Amino acid sequence: MVRYWKQGNADEPERVQMMMKSLFILETKELGRRLENRWIWKDLNLKLEAGSRIVLKGPTGSGKTLLLRVLAGLENPDHGKVFFQERDQNQWKMPEYRTQVALLPQRPAFQEGNVDQNWRMPFDFRERSNQHYESSRFKLWLEMLELPTDFARKQTAELSGGERQLAALLRMLQFDPHLLLLDEPASALDESKSKKMEELLNDWQKQISGRTWIWVSHDSRQTERVGDEVLELGAVS
Repeated sequence: MVRYWKQGNADEPERVQMMMKSLFILETKELGRRLENRWIWKDLNLKLEAGSRIVLKGPTGSGKTLLLRVLAGLENPDHGKVFFQERDQNQWKMPEYRTQVALLPQRPAFQEGNVDQNWRMPFDFRERSNQHYESSRFKLWLEMLELPTDFARKQTAELSGGERQLAALLRMLQFDPHLLLLDEPASALDESKSKKMEELLNDWQKQISGRTWIWVSHDSRQTERVGDEVLELGAVS
């Protein structure tokens, strides 16, 4: 079962299939995924309007992380299709697609070295050869997050769980994605740093029209701050 509603109107959820929007950045048609012999979710028809702020909810095992991975092109659905900017996901070159549809996992991975080296590393890839690392952007972001100026020099092996989430978020934002898939991005942060991260992302979204996110959170207060609409996954009937 899938439910959708506007924040503040949770008593009258609508079927996701009935969402009527004008400009869709992402759409799924009859999307389904199985694990072993059980459907985790199926017949999922989403239409995300550009500029949306979606909160994704559901109990443990409802497939929230799996859905984000399918939308990011990291997992294949067992049924249905994903469309981004009106193009079938399978028609995109994945390096280009994953620059525009960016997933922040709960436990982001880093290479050996310091944070700055990891921020620069993606520019070694051929598909980003025409882009350049801009240290000034990170300086501003670090100030917004109230992180020390020497944060970029920290070894990745020494980062706490929350620091890893923030470092990975900034690494992702530097490529100006259109759609963020945020899998509990503040799960390892204290409340103060969590709110700083929310402020940074709100600022990021306002800079360019149409930037969109799907944000997984179990914090009811946070969901009210970061989401205008709620998508809830549940057991398949």
